[in-house]
Amino acid sequence: METTMTSNADVIYHPRYRITLERGSSLVPGAIGRAVSLRGIGQYVDLGDHMDKCFANIELCQHGLTIAMLLKPESLKSNQYYLSGPTYNVYLENGQLKADFFSSGKTWNVSSERFSHTDWNNIVLSWKQEDGLELYVDNKLVSSNRVAGDMEMNDAQSSRKLYLGRNANTAVQDTAVMMADEVQFWYANLDTLKLRGLFKGRNRFANSILYFPNCFNNNYDDELQLLHNREK
Repeated sequence: METTMTSNADVIYHPRYRITLERGSSLVPGAIGRAVSLRGIGQYVDLGDHMDKCFANIELCQHGLTIAMLLKPESLKSNQYYLSGPTYNVYLENGQLKADFFSSGKTWNVSSERFSHTDWNNIVLSWKQEDGLELYVDNKLVSSNRVAGDMEMNDAQSSRKLYLGRNANTAVQDTAVMMADEVQFWYANLDTLKLRGLFKGRNRFANSILYFPNCFNNNYDDELQLLHNREK
């Protein structure tokens, strides 16, 4: 679906969503087209409050959720949050790429050292309540967690918003030094997408920085393509 968008300084305007490039975040040449660049001095991307949608609130994901992104870390400092929201976090800690997913009082955790700290990584996270959480790096399964643990008090998420480059649950500090491109949210786990022939990998949508494929014909929102390169 083609959509009409305009941008003004640090705001991306869309008929339904408002995405803000905060505190000097910028769009630069990326792995495929343009990417978001964050320099670790307060910059982040505010994707908004979407607790009523699967991509922010996984308790609404009837078929699961797959998140795919091209990620280029540009610093090894710990506690850098690449993607963070009400029901999941993707971050760097002690040299490991980690992800935590939360739903219905349960938590799933995956981690791996098998990713580049200096080049682009093809990161895919696949989650479904019944099947657990999987982490893929450059098309290889590097970590999985099928048996959920119980959430602890410090796991509780207070924010309703979804961000690139900062922790959703703390004040703006220690923002990530990173570039992100081709961030995709699919309303199904990876096995289901592959079975239906829908997930084609990193080059499937070469014109978007942030994309919501409509794989189950849910509604208009699921088809929105944001931060489209051809607007620039």
